[in-house]
Amino acid sequence: MEPFSLIVELILVLVSVFLIGYPLVKEADDMFVEGNLKEAVFGQEKESVFTTLGEIEFDYQMKKLSEQDYHKLNTNYKKQAVALLKAEEGNIDNVNLAQIKDLELEVEKDIESELEAIKKVTAEAKR
Repeated sequence: MEPFSLIVELILVLVSVFLIGYPLVKEADDMFVEGNLKEAVFGQEKESVFTTLGEIEFDYQMKKLSEQDYHKLNTNYKKQAVALLKAEEGNIDNVNLAQIKDLELEVEKDIESELEAIKKVTAEAKR
């Protein structure tokens, strides 16, 4: 066998393996990246909702929001937070009103504790 024909055959085999194997590897890679992307977007959405809840509470305490606006915004964002937490747990079943109220109270306590921490830091910074 000539060295040239051996090299051509080797190249043809390598190209064939590449053409057959690449789509399989690419598809698996795309699924991995897509899963991480969805998780990252979900995490950003969750962070955004909880940050907004904290800002609403802070603005209300600073008298920048009326009580009516506060309650409207707070209720809407708490519902979103509950839905995100349920989705994260994988329990997207019908959530009854009592569960929502319990979760709202829990979120409210967390927000209040964060607000107290912010107030404490602000007071210490003013000294």
